[in-house]
Amino acid sequence: MFRMRVPQIVLYSQEFNIRPKEITPEMGEGKNYKMTLEINDFLKRQYAKKVNAQIDWKPYVEGYKDVSREQLAETIAGTLLLKNKSLDKTFLDKYADATSRENYIKTVTIDVMSTPEYQLC
Repeated sequence: MFRMRVPQIVLYSQEFNIRPKEITPEMGEGKNYKMTLEINDFLKRQYAKKVNAQIDWKPYVEGYKDVSREQLAETIAGTLLLKNKSLDKTFLDKYADATSRENYIKTVTIDVMSTPEYQLC
């Protein structure tokens, strides 16, 4: 599902990969069909672009300076989730970049933001 990947697309400056549903001749007739095809072509060109976002992580990362490494995942999830504030720590650690504390905080944050629990709260 596309919306689940939006946080990752922004973090990694990835390309949007959006394609409108293909229109077949049976779905439209004559002039409407041609116009729909033109709109679909326009949308493909418009949204097939890379996201160029600048994220100021410094204040966010500094907010977790007093949290121990072992408690980071639970603390981040608890901060970002309104309800059900607990996510499986092993799930978060599995996809987290543990090369540095800062990278760990960033990737755990993005992973929490990519969950249905975050997006539906």
